[in-house]
Amino acid sequence: MPRLLLLVLLCLSGCAEAPDRRQEAMATVRHNLEKACRGRTACLQVVETHFHGCFEEYVAATERDGHADPRVMADCMNRRSGQEWFQWRQK
Repeated sequence: MPRLLLLVLLCLSGCAEAPDRRQEAMATVRHNLEKACRGRTACLQVVETHFHGCFEEYVAATERDGHADPRVMADCMNRRSGQEWFQWRQK
């Protein structure tokens, strides 16, 4: 099973209330996921297919818990794709 290291995920605080901040956070998170794919077509397809639903879960968890937890995004992408594409490790 492919495993890619997901280095950086972030959601700016209040991204649900501020559309500009939300769009910025979405672009940053998606860019980091795509970068972690290192050009692997199947991985990029996972990002394309599951990103929006997982980002919504990520934002909801961030708002609920009061802090961003990158594992939520990585776990969601893996769960929805049925493979472990991403893992998160703190620098």
